[in-house]
Amino acid sequence: MLFSQLKKWSLTAVVAIATLAVAFVSSAYTGGIDQILREFHTSDEIVTLGVSLFVLGFAIGPLIWAPMSELFGRQVLFIGTYALLSFFNAGAAGSQNIWTLIILRFFAGSFGSSPLTNAGGVIADMFPAEERGLAMSLFAAAPFMGPVLGPIVGGFVGETIGWRWVEGLMAIFTGALWIIGSLVIPETYPPVILRKRAAKLSKMTGKVYRSQGDVQQGKVTFGHVFKTALSRPWILLFREPIVFLLSIYMAIIYGTL
Repeated sequence: MLFSQLKKWSLTAVVAIATLAVAFVSSAYTGGIDQILREFHTSDEIVTLGVSLFVLGFAIGPLIWAPMSELFGRQVLFIGTYALLSFFNAGAAGSQNIWTLIILRFFAGSFGSSPLTNAGGVIADMFPAEERGLAMSLFAAAPFMGPVLGPIVGGFVGETIGWRWVEGLMAIFTGALWIIGSLVIPETYPPVILRKRAAKLSKMTGKVYRSQGDVQQGKVTFGHVFKTALSRPWILLFREPIVFLLSIYMAIIYGTL
């Protein structure tokens, strides 16, 4: 909260672009589908799994990364998951068969989904509620811009230098963002910062320090965090009519287009 406005908006831009890149990777793949069909001699349905399973990773990944951010913080999670996203994209560029490509796409989607949940948390950590609207609106635009830019860029690259360079471009894009993010994105989650500060003070003084949150709520455990994270979406789905109706709408859109 005490960061300068320049630092806050710079970090907002970085996490928004990181989210845009993940959405970009989800759709840029389609630009090389014709070349993949010819090279691997497979069907349209199997090749399309490269998109479907990537998006399936969007459903599975946040169930893991959101609670883990409460245990380990935003920074380490971004560095770890974005590194693996870049590696899986690079591996997909060298795939020698369609199944390797599809499996790597699934893992890329699972690990790449981390910014979809944690980037919003970084923004919430930096801005008070009354200033958060503009930052969140800019961040929310990123997932919608990615699928628009993906097929355009992927189609151009696929037609000129081939589908492997479509995957290679994804790896370069996410890899560059991984390096930038690793250098500039600090830890912003307050409970983790306070927990690390308490541990450092304990080591320096020989006394036992605990953060205020751990004293009031008790020590955070894997079981408690994951139980809450896995149950909350179902509670919202069935107890909040607007969530239920929007979920049905999105399911129909995704299932028919």
